[in-house]
Parts: sequence; C-alpha cells; structure tokens
Amino acid sequence: AGGSIRYSINTTEGQQLSLSFLVTTNQLAVSVTGPDGALLKTPEEPLPWSETVPSPGDYLIEVVSMDSAAAQPYVLELRRSPPN
Repeated sequence: AGGSIRYSINTTEGQQLSLSFLVTTNQLAVSVTGPDGALLKTPEEPLPWSETVPSPGDYLIEVVSMDSAAAQPYVLELRRSPPN
C-alpha cells in the first residue's frame, strides 16, 4: 500500500514497447524510464501506452500505488515487438 514495484525489460533500438492494465483499480500510476534516465512515460499519462524505444538497453517500468490505505491488485501486460 502506498508503495511501488519496479520491473526491467531489455530492448533493442526500434522495438515497440507497449503497456496496459488487464485488471486494475484507478489508484495506480505507471512510469517508464529509459536506460539514459530519460522519462518516456509520465505517471499522469493514461494506459494503454505504446512507443518505439529510442535506444537499446534496460527500460524501467514503475507501478506506483496512489492509495496509501490499501494494496491495489493489478495485472500489467507488457509487450515488446520482435527485434528488427
């Protein structure tokens, strides 16, 4: 509750990275940070989200609970296109 969980995915340049919630409440936010530390998706941007990654490396996906009172169950679908 009120915390965050981080995931990492390795991509190659030009791959499409897509995120969506299959199950969620409205109390979660997601951000995506590139290997260079640049924020690709802000927590305020809605899901589903999709973008072609600008560079190869590890991308950090952070799911943040906006409700400090209770744990928020979710199922996050994370997809990447095949490498070019």
